[in-house]
Amino acid sequence: MARLAEGVRPLHIGQCERLRDLDANLAVADQLVFQLSGQPGIAHTRIAFANNQSRHKEIYVMDYDGANVARLTFDRTIDILPVWSPDGKAIVFNSPNNPSGKVFSRAELQVIADLCIKHDLLAITDEIYEHIIYDGLGHIPIATLPGMADRTITISGISKSYSVTGWRVGYAVASPELSLGIRRAHDFITVGAPHPLQEAAVTALGLPDPYYVHLRESYQARRDLLLGRVEEAGFVAYKPRGAYYILTEAEHFLKRFNCRDDHEFALYLIREIGVATVPGSSFYAHRELGRTKIRFCFPKTDDMLIEAGRRLQKLAR
Repeated sequence: MARLAEGVRPLHIGQCERLRDLDANLAVADQLVFQLSGQPGIAHTRIAFANNQSRHKEIYVMDYDGANVARLTFDRTIDILPVWSPDGKAIVFNSPNNPSGKVFSRAELQVIADLCIKHDLLAITDEIYEHIIYDGLGHIPIATLPGMADRTITISGISKSYSVTGWRVGYAVASPELSLGIRRAHDFITVGAPHPLQEAAVTALGLPDPYYVHLRESYQARRDLLLGRVEEAGFVAYKPRGAYYILTEAEHFLKRFNCRDDHEFALYLIREIGVATVPGSSFYAHRELGRTKIRFCFPKTDDMLIEAGRRLQKLAR
């Protein structure tokens, strides 16, 4: 059962070596689970621990107010520090973040780590944009913080860093105790990631450091290009520090064009402006927090971003 989840041998060995470069405690042979992209990894993890009565019951998911970590949410919105449920089981978060572009600092990660250790919680972290970070920042896996290696499930994949979003090759890294349940869920739901694409991923993991420098620089240039056009059009934009999205506040546009919410405004932008976006509420556990926000995406050619910016200027008139 575990063999398919281990991935093809060259890929498994290559990823173990890469992770050990980050922290010597990470990625021994039975800590890695390869799967059909990162999203199933999150699903497999939740299934693996949903009925585990040896731990607590609730899973908290980070919500965002603009570009800042503002809340932890479950049935209701609660502040991150003063309030904590004794029934907590895990904190789930994404850094670098989609849609806000938030990159968690070491101090912020330490707050989460302290909560996890104090309350015996897991950290389930989506780090798919780990190599797409700007302005000289660096990605810090929470699993590398003291006391967190055995209580973190790190989920990532090759789709974003190597521009192959249709390939669907991802992985989860966890302690042997935690990864066993994920492997079992993986086996019954997705069985295995495509073998030829795993072989190709071996080549991707072997790319030299200049590849990642170019990746960051090229995306940062496109971020700056679209960010300027979006702000010129009148959006209030949260400058992303990672990933490749720009989250904006558009409440004034909703009022101006008589749109009830972000969904209506997104449709307006398609029909009247010719620019496709994603409604911000799609990314919130509490949808009302995102009902006036719109997300732009910039992994496009410069020509396409320039044209989108030109069309958006109609809003500024």
